[in-house]
Amino acid sequence: PGLYTRTAYAFALSRVGRAAEAQRLVDEVATLGTPDAELLWRAGFVRRVGGREAEGQALQARAHKMNPHFDATRFAVTVEG
Repeated sequence: PGLYTRTAYAFALSRVGRAAEAQRLVDEVATLGTPDAELLWRAGFVRRVGGREAEGQALQARAHKMNPHFDATRFAVTVEG
């Protein structure tokens, strides 16, 4: 599967309590270094759900810095819910 498919799957896994599995997928994608706000934001979300709050927030901040027009509200979720 492609990068977006992998991060979307990781995002979904994290939402159903499978944070460790989601983290492994996100880590695989991160090794490729693709500069994309959506990929960074999802990686940040997965890290936050997995208990790595500071790292996740930093990735999400990078996503917004990379693309100030990136709209995470389309994901309609928060780490808490």
